[in-house]
Amino acid sequence: MLWLAIVAYPLWSNGILAGSAAEGTTSAFLWVLLPIAAMPWGHVLTKYLLPPKAWNPFSGWGGKAAALRVP
Repeated sequence: MLWLAIVAYPLWSNGILAGSAAEGTTSAFLWVLLPIAAMPWGHVLTKYLLPPKAWNPFSGWGGKAAALRVP
């Protein structure tokens, strides 16, 4: 995305991107934006970036199913 902002955008805004050597690279880098936009960022934040909930030795990681298990 940094390449798009530094190289491709100035070329595009000046009208010289079409037909230049950077045109093919720009089209390849534009496909990078689709997965970033479609990423479920709320899930990524809660699952991988925020600290996990405290572990409870009586119910495992929490939840009713874990509390119902007999050791």
